[in-house]
Amino acid sequence: MIGPLDNNDGITVIDVTNPEQSAYCFVSVNGLSNTDLDPFLPLTAADYVRAYYPIPGPTEMISEQVRLREEDVLDAISSSDGEPLMTLEMLAEAWPQKYEGFLPVGKEDRPVKEDGNACTSIPTLFELSLKPALDRALERDETQELEDLVWMLGKAIAIVADLQTRESLPNSALLKLLAM
Repeated sequence: MIGPLDNNDGITVIDVTNPEQSAYCFVSVNGLSNTDLDPFLPLTAADYVRAYYPIPGPTEMISEQVRLREEDVLDAISSSDGEPLMTLEMLAEAWPQKYEGFLPVGKEDRPVKEDGNACTSIPTLFELSLKPALDRALERDETQELEDLVWMLGKAIAIVADLQTRESLPNSALLKLLAM
């Protein structure tokens, strides 16, 4: 184990929009001390850990304690080997106001859907989970949570669009939909 540190200067972000292809990054919120890394940019595990534990010099490696710590650091860094790193565009999609102006020219001018959301090639978690959630709710006649969703901006259109593609709906669901 590397050891306790006061690390309240950043966050770990894990994108599970598509659980089959999750991605991660570390994001410094206030800048990391002893580095020239810019705040709010996606950082690898190595970037983040090395902000706290720089690569020891040859004279430092003489110490057994430093060598053991460096082994722990390398283990921590290697634990994320092969994991996809989130991009700046992915962070900007999640927090558009925070990342306004961070993207290169042209990246902010992405096409916009009718509901006002930016077009993306990756479906949102809501889009991925809507059909299974509707299936389960209709199957069990437990639609209260879905009824609450209808009042959220842009959700009603997606729910109605899904329901219109279905061949049939349970009578109880039809009655509830007509009552809305």
